Amino acid sequence: GQVVFEDLASTVLDHASTPQVELVIQPDQGWVYTGIPTVGYFTITNTTTEGVFGGLPAHLEWFATGFDVVFEPGAPPVHTDHAGASWPDHAVEYTYNSEGDFTPEATVTWGVEITIAGITQTYQHVRQTHITYPQPIHTKIGKAHLTTNPWETH
Repeated sequence: GQVVFEDLASTVLDHASTPQVELVIQPDQGWVYTGIPTVGYFTITNTTTEGVFGGLPAHLEWFATGFDVVFEPGAPPVHTDHAGASWPDHAVEYTYNSEGDFTPEATVTWGVEITIAGITQTYQHVRQTHITYPQPIHTKIGKAHLTTNPWETH
């Protein structure tokens, strides 16, 4: 029978590991204020893997195609096609409205370009990685104190 590239690619994918990705939340001191946007971004969203997978030598170029972050239970996921970047990039942003401890969870969707024996094919949405932020984020309500300046003249 004829060997179909899809069958080879399927064998390679069965034996290849999905890249590890990290979700970074800013500010990163473990707490954020309610009412002010919290910014997140993902690291390592494109990576290369080379090796022998299920007996087949192959070259894989992984690329993330989508990001969904649930910042607090019951909230709709923040969806973007961009990994975001550190502040002031707001591709991944969420504003908490109540105090508490929240652990964001994310899903990263991966595509891959596979090269086997000089033939290359690209596949979109082949895997998903699930990430739980390593520690809860504490949200606090900002307190503003309005005072009058005793030296100000009217």
